[in-house]
Amino acid sequence: MTELLDLSLADLLKVQVSTASKSTQSISDAPSIINVITEAEITDLGLDTLSDALSLIPGISPIQQLKSDRVLVVRGLALKDGVLILIDGVPVNDAFDGGFDFYQRPLDDIKKIEVVRGPGSALYGSYAVSGVIQLFTKQYESDSLSAQLSGGSFAEKSLNVNYSQQLSLSEAKGHVTASFNYFDNEGDDLFIAQDLIFSPELGTFLPPLANPTLTPTFRQETTEKFNGHFNVNIENFRLGFVRSQIITNPLVSHLGIVTAENATIKDSVQDSIMLQYESKLLKKVSLTSKLFYVLNKSKLFGQSQPPQYRGDEDQDGLNENFPSGIIENFFHQTHSTGLSFDLEWNASDDHQLLFGLEFEDTHLDDVEKVANVSLAGRGPTEIFPAQDMTFEFMPEGVKRDSKSIYVQDRWNLSDKTTVTTGLRYGDYSDFGDTTNPRLAVVHQFNSKIYTKFLYGEAFKAPAFSQLFDATPTLSANRVRGNSSLLPTEIKTLEWQIGYNFSESLISTATLYRNETENEIFFNSTPGIQQWQNSGERESQGIELELQGKFLSFDYATVNYSYQDTTGVDQGAGANIHSPHRFNFFANQKLNNHLKLGVTLAHYASPTRERNDNRERLKAKTLVGLNLQYQNNSNSNWQFELSVKNLLDEDGRDEIESSIGLLDDIPIEGRKFQFTLKYDLR
Repeated sequence: MTELLDLSLADLLKVQVSTASKSTQSISDAPSIINVITEAEITDLGLDTLSDALSLIPGISPIQQLKSDRVLVVRGLALKDGVLILIDGVPVNDAFDGGFDFYQRPLDDIKKIEVVRGPGSALYGSYAVSGVIQLFTKQYESDSLSAQLSGGSFAEKSLNVNYSQQLSLSEAKGHVTASFNYFDNEGDDLFIAQDLIFSPELGTFLPPLANPTLTPTFRQETTEKFNGHFNVNIENFRLGFVRSQIITNPLVSHLGIVTAENATIKDSVQDSIMLQYESKLLKKVSLTSKLFYVLNKSKLFGQSQPPQYRGDEDQDGLNENFPSGIIENFFHQTHSTGLSFDLEWNASDDHQLLFGLEFEDTHLDDVEKVANVSLAGRGPTEIFPAQDMTFEFMPEGVKRDSKSIYVQDRWNLSDKTTVTTGLRYGDYSDFGDTTNPRLAVVHQFNSKIYTKFLYGEAFKAPAFSQLFDATPTLSANRVRGNSSLLPTEIKTLEWQIGYNFSESLISTATLYRNETENEIFFNSTPGIQQWQNSGERESQGIELELQGKFLSFDYATVNYSYQDTTGVDQGAGANIHSPHRFNFFANQKLNNHLKLGVTLAHYASPTRERNDNRERLKAKTLVGLNLQYQNNSNSNWQFELSVKNLLDEDGRDEIESSIGLLDDIPIEGRKFQFTLKYDLR
């Protein structure tokens, strides 16, 4: 039985978090709306990926997009670069597009996930528009060595090894923790009805010679993952390294087109290194210094369109023939080096101040585009062999330097009321400066009821690909990039009330309202065809959650969220999310040997864009079961049998109509998995 299942009400309320304020607090005291996914839940519920875990959080919907990308819809806002991802306090978003390519990373090296819904720029700067997600890697102080083997549907196989060892260096003591994970999956056979990239109207076909589509067809998205981490803690020093690599054969290319089997490959790599030192300067003053480096490397290569022999569609006197298909190979690397200082002063038992400085240098290099066509398929004939087309991709020497200062004041006005205020100012070399405030009031009425009133402002920096995209347009004498872009901004109001029904059952209700401005979209209107600040929207909703011991389960959580978004009803980034989300997850000890974990995620039928005539997607319900068996006479080994997506093999994730997919993106169907875990010492 895990510790989680034995938590009392007091324990549930006092689960410690740090992402909300950079100081350790209980969830009920934290000046943000925050959820935690623990190591026990990851194990007991059989959560394989970060996306699996985030799908259980109220107000969050991970959905699949082109070229195997995932985007998080958070409270009705589907911004690829609107959620900040931290790993052990290190920001790891890729400045090239502002996104995060690793929502499908495994969780074998993760101790805990903290999820803040709402703005976080007052502490963390860019990207923390609709949320902050922090992953804490495992650190064990005892000696251990364990191995895990898994296999299952779609020829899936994985290996995971975890190691920890105590250290003793002269008078200094510490510990080292390391892990390695390998994963391989050939993918489910998924049906794609029609990509229609060349059809003038959705749902119709052009004559065969003029329509090179390979649809309707079945496709498999093969996936290979390598993941590992290494932590060394000695007294007040910590050195950490985390690597993730995901290699996929996407169902559709970045243009939304089905290509030949295994003809398109996406390879994403992320390395993060962190050196941290904590020191006590005075009795009430402590300093945390952190030096970090993050590498994001991306390769997208192969076909973006299949082989095609077409007529003179553009009437220039030449046939558009591409016997090798249209080949586009994209490469880039972004390097971020940062240095931060957090000075915490406990002025009194009721008053704490945090002062912070952060310096970060980010630059883009190894940019390359090799293609057999100019202007992404609009040239007349195939260029053979493929040539360097970097000049119409991105310029060399793109960089961003930033300097930020922030302050946070937390004051206990009484034994029932705490007020937290904060302000962060940042200066960025490529788009200017930003200022982001926050205010939080947390009040405990009595032992059963508490409430939070929160206000915050946040921003996301324009991505390098939006500022400096060098692709020339056909109808305008300029490139797609726009160096005059302003940062996207958001203002958020939140109110939460928590009520404790009993010693083992707690609940929360949250209301929120978001207002964005200067959202960045690509304007495809002929004569414009450029990235622009052209979006504003409002979103509001409610989130309800109940957790504890009920329905005969040892531990269970049920949550519901409603989100309503207005302002961008057509085109890129349109509001096409599920307005209603329902989650249930629980764990039950069946006997002395068996435990059963259950997850259920329900997505209501998503809205469609204005003028989108496609049939509306059906609601989907994703159910997972995870059965664990442990022999108490030999506790070194453990079996798990799990099934994912038990009931909805035909589920699909919504996608914009401009992509041209008739029936959106299919998701992986029913999957069975068997796992053997063994502790070697």
